[in-house]
Order: sequence, then C-alpha cells, then structure tokens
Amino acid sequence: YDRAASNESWSDVVFREDRLAQAAEVNDAQTIASRKISRVGNMVAKSGDRIGGGEINVIFDTTGDPPVPVDPVTMTVSLSAGRIYVAGDVLPVPAASFSGILADGEVTFGVRLLKTVVDESVDPSLLGLHPGTEAEGEPGAVRLVSSLSWAMPDDGEPGDFFSVYLVKNGAPIDQAPPPALSGVLQTIAVYDYDALGNYVVDGCEVSALG
Repeated sequence: YDRAASNESWSDVVFREDRLAQAAEVNDAQTIASRKISRVGNMVAKSGDRIGGGEINVIFDTTGDPPVPVDPVTMTVSLSAGRIYVAGDVLPVPAASFSGILADGEVTFGVRLLKTVVDESVDPSLLGLHPGTEAEGEPGAVRLVSSLSWAMPDDGEPGDFFSVYLVKNGAPIDQAPPPALSGVLQTIAVYDYDALGNYVVDGCEVSALG
C-alpha cells in the first residue's frame, strides 16, 4: 500500500507513540520524501538531461562500391553509455544501437525507465537476518530496482519513456554537453535578458547584404 501516491498534498508522516505502526506508513513516508527530492532536482534539471556520457552518433546506411546511400535513406543511430537525470534521480544507461531508421523527418530517441520488484525468491539475503528473533529467515520488504535503457517512444517496450534527443532529417538537434542543467540555464537566461535585452551576450551581429 502507498496512499501518498494519490495524495499530493501530504507533506509528512507523523508517528504517534500510542498507535500501532503500519508498513503502509513507511511507504507513504518514502513517497513523500522522494517527491520532495524530485521537486528540488527538477529546479536545476529536467528528466532526460544528460549528466555524463550518452553521446549520439548518426551514420547513414550505404551500399555498393563506391558506397551510395540506400533508398529510402536510412540511418544507424548509436548511443553511448552514460548517466541520465530521470524522475528526480541520476541513473546509468548502457550503450545501444538502432539500425534501419528512416532518416526523413523527425525521430525521437530517449530512455525508458523500468522498475523491477526483487523479493527473497530472487535475493535470499532479503530474509530476516537477526538470529533468535521471530523475523529470522522470514520474508520482509521487497526492493524496487530502477533501470534505464535507450529506447524510442513507439517501440512497445514496458516502462516510462523520457525524451533525450530529437533527430531531424538525420541531424541531432540538441547535443548540449553534459550536464545540461536546464533549470540553471533558464535562471542565467533571465539575467541576460534583463541586462542585454536578449540572450546574445556579445557579437553575433546581423547585417543586410542588399
């Protein structure tokens, strides 16, 4: 049970001395704490921001000698291992590659967050540890394991999808170097707009050539 998941306004769990404890109360407290951490994290980053690694490499598929692009033009997209900010946490993602992707138009690549339940049948060390107690050798709480994998939004795989890259006609649009702390960048942008009237700090003048 996790009642806090459907009660966004709950801010704390207050335990009382003369009442029985409930396992659900521990779950509620964890959800509330996780929600607070996520809100703070989202002020400086957004889900899908690269914290380290996670570079993208696009290679157009060719055939023949000399090589010419295949028709219709397709591409192979390679994504390196890295660390991605997702849902208030920074998680590792292993490298992956996608082949035969149509290069025409816009294609989104991102990560898929999957949460897996691990109990004592998978990990016997989760059984009660303290000798001589009623809990010794008995099942207790399970663990949730969060994992990321590179994915496409319509691949039909389980888990929540978070966009990282947009590839338009074979060109990655956003390759901001990690960490792309979008919240911090937005704060800096406000300062520049107020001081200079735009986000151009110096140079970048535009001239009409006639």
